[in-house]
Amino acid sequence: MISFAGAEGVLVFCLALSLLFYTAIFVERKNKNNIMPQSTSLETHLPSWKEKILQELAFLEGPFHLEKPKEAMTQFSVLVDTYIRQAFGFDPTPFTTSETMQFLSQKIPQEESQKLESIRFLLTESDWVKFSREESKEEQWQKLFSVFKGLLSRE
Repeated sequence: MISFAGAEGVLVFCLALSLLFYTAIFVERKNKNNIMPQSTSLETHLPSWKEKILQELAFLEGPFHLEKPKEAMTQFSVLVDTYIRQAFGFDPTPFTTSETMQFLSQKIPQEESQKLESIRFLLTESDWVKFSREESKEEQWQKLFSVFKGLLSRE
């Protein structure tokens, strides 16, 4: 007579092993479907803070600074403040130009004195236009744009 007790045990073991195997496959596939796809080169690149400033600067450099010079200078001043905030971790908004320059002179190394002078020029020129009744001439605007772009490119 043949005993099936051993065969039944093998059968139960094989069924349990198969069930475990299929459960593992199911869990693995479910986890694969939940993984976020890796970014591809076709996705859009979010601009950095410098690129955003350059975009705004390009807008101001267009006809806007000719049509609305006071508003353009106010926006220009905001861009300079944004640059200082991002580059040096200092919010110059509540401070005067002198106080801002005093802080930056401690923060910027001596060998980068050209950067400090560029920032001083941008702040004083924008203050001069904002607080006076005169508007900047086109050559003054172009100098402001070129100094600011140069400052951004050195960063």
